[in-house]
Amino acid sequence: MRSAGSGRAAHFGGGGKSCAPYPTTVLNEQRNPTCDIRHYRGGQWACKHMWSLLDADQPIPWADTPLVFAHKFRFYVQPYRADYHKQLTLGETAGSAFLLGSPWEYDVPQCAAGVAGCSLVDGTWVHTVTGNWRGRHTFAALNHHCHAPTCLSMSLYACEKGSPLEQCSASSGRLVCRTAPVYGGSGSAAVGGSRFDEAGYIAIPDCFWGDAAYGLEEPVDLEGVPLHIVKVANATYGHYGEMAGGQPWVLSEVK
Repeated sequence: MRSAGSGRAAHFGGGGKSCAPYPTTVLNEQRNPTCDIRHYRGGQWACKHMWSLLDADQPIPWADTPLVFAHKFRFYVQPYRADYHKQLTLGETAGSAFLLGSPWEYDVPQCAAGVAGCSLVDGTWVHTVTGNWRGRHTFAALNHHCHAPTCLSMSLYACEKGSPLEQCSASSGRLVCRTAPVYGGSGSAAVGGSRFDEAGYIAIPDCFWGDAAYGLEEPVDLEGVPLHIVKVANATYGHYGEMAGGQPWVLSEVK
């Protein structure tokens, strides 16, 4: 077990998670509780199957009566067409995912003046996490993984190939992909009239590249390109177990 230190990963007790050193993420510098045992408050790993979160002297209620609940899933599928669908590889399995947490999760603190990563934007407290990665592969799609209700946006910037990784930033790079939640039933043009335009639901549209015949830009080659990732979350209230990661789908011929 190690606490956060400059230029090295930091572990919290129990879960074996760690936060990568700068410039991969700024969570160590922010003393995020997920990375620094001195500030850890819980939330990453609550329990496993058949565990009960009770004090030792508390009886387990309904011990002989399992609680029953239901999941509802909705899947949208298309019949496979060899002349249309292309084989891709999940970048996470090929080393091209970029993760800002430990490696996925981190805590969004309840922001206030002087809290690291916090700023007041248009009257709302927001918390920002950034990280830099050296790109790999050619992207055909990118899903920025972040959670409601805190997720406000995730953005990926690409800087000039050969430039120092730590100097890549939103101001020095070009925007490759920005995703932000779209609220169903809100009248948003992004989902208006689609199957995602349903009150009470949130869609986080992916970025796609492909054939110009379908109105898409060419897949973007990010091999060896310095990348800068920015995650912005609503920090009016604190939030455990937030995620910040990019999950690309890359051209399958790239190994």
